[in-house]
Amino acid sequence: MPKNSLQQRLVFLRDLAAEAASLALTYVRKGAQNWDKSDGSPVTEADLALDQLIRQRISSRYPGEALLTEEGKDDASRLNNPWVWIVDPIDGTKEFIAAIPEYSVMIGLSHNGIAVAGAIAIPGTGELFSGAIDCGVKIEKPDAPPFFLKHPLPGPSKLLVSRTNRDQRIIDLSTHLEFEAHPCGSVGTKICRMIDGTARGYATRTTVSEWDCCAADALMRACGGRLLDGSGRERVYNQADVLVPGIIAFFDDEPAERCRAFLQK
Repeated sequence: MPKNSLQQRLVFLRDLAAEAASLALTYVRKGAQNWDKSDGSPVTEADLALDQLIRQRISSRYPGEALLTEEGKDDASRLNNPWVWIVDPIDGTKEFIAAIPEYSVMIGLSHNGIAVAGAIAIPGTGELFSGAIDCGVKIEKPDAPPFFLKHPLPGPSKLLVSRTNRDQRIIDLSTHLEFEAHPCGSVGTKICRMIDGTARGYATRTTVSEWDCCAADALMRACGGRLLDGSGRERVYNQADVLVPGIIAFFDDEPAERCRAFLQK
């Protein structure tokens, strides 16, 4: 893959995430209707509006490439496409509804099954993280100049855990690792907090989906790390079954392996 092609896509990703984040804030200000989907998970009109915006922008710019989004209808033809944009328009919808500023916009790009680029915007804090393999991560925060990282900032011994789904096994894991369990919102926000040095790791046994992982995985790879599933395997994206059996995310191999071994006991 030509490096300049990936860099061009990264600029597009970053700008699209920023545009989607801005749209999300309009719904925060005016309020967004919400309801439960057939699987019992919440969704809001903001989720659908961001999904439509992101789909339109990607289809216009890269019309021959595939899309997999949480709120869109899946198209099996994506399985034969090397380029797949994997999107969660609002990751952390429960936090969005509760006005907790830990929801995020996650736009990932996979090429031949590898998460190669991603952008995560956190609208409630005005932060934006974007990166690609071999390009590092660009971090943009309000009232500060943007900066680039090719390695995560050093963080305290904190293990990020779900804010809304308490899992005693994960709390026990934090004790086993001698880490402090630190509640946080969306997957995207958790990964950004690892990159910016707020915490050192994240683990969940909850089954998630590819759109919860792709952008996060790409940013970890851009910083020299890996996002693993709950079995300790690297994810190959654009599968027919998009479900992922949990997440183990560390930049250091040693706690990642201790985490994997503990959760498989």
